[in-house]
Amino acid sequence: MRAPSASHATTSLPSIEQALALFDEYKVPKNIKAHCQKVSEVATFIARKMERRGMVIDVELVRIGAALHDWMKAATLERLEETKQFGCTPTPEEKAIWKKIRARFAGKHEGEIAAELLQDKYPQLAAFLRKKDAIMIAPDAPQSWELRMVHYADWRVLGDTIVSLQERMDDMSQRYAVKIATRGPAWWTMTQQKELESEAMICTAAGITPKDIR
Repeated sequence: MRAPSASHATTSLPSIEQALALFDEYKVPKNIKAHCQKVSEVATFIARKMERRGMVIDVELVRIGAALHDWMKAATLERLEETKQFGCTPTPEEKAIWKKIRARFAGKHEGEIAAELLQDKYPQLAAFLRKKDAIMIAPDAPQSWELRMVHYADWRVLGDTIVSLQERMDDMSQRYAVKIATRGPAWWTMTQQKELESEAMICTAAGITPKDIR
């Protein structure tokens, strides 16, 4: 297990094949990889719709940023165990790598961990993942179209299944109840409202409806 080599530093992005290979290199549980792949599909669909309408969009940044948005998600989990909801049982090798990464990056969010691992070779991508990570903390902060659509695509995918925004928010209300309670009901109310506003903005710009994302 190693971070991408600093000796080939560049501002370019990895290919989608290189991005997905990182999941195998770091032994990321298959349910997390499947989620990221589906989010990438949704985000890229939206990005291409916007591009066809004459908007200047970095489609590849959207595609790769979405593919790696939860790459280091497992490292933020206190326990890595079977998830009946998503049908995944971690292997001993996955647990071993999880322990090492969690110890190395204790207390950090998934975007921050990914950014540190990618910074030397892919600084543009690292910066993007850091900003994506910060959206949940400050949902009312200014966002680029690329960040906005990756974040929205993430909220439209539960596991590796596309769901409505309301379904996703209902699921998050239950699964992340402790975190939401810590930040307070006012924060969660604002966050949900911002997501609904973002959905309307994105769909209008892309010339689609939420139901077109399927």
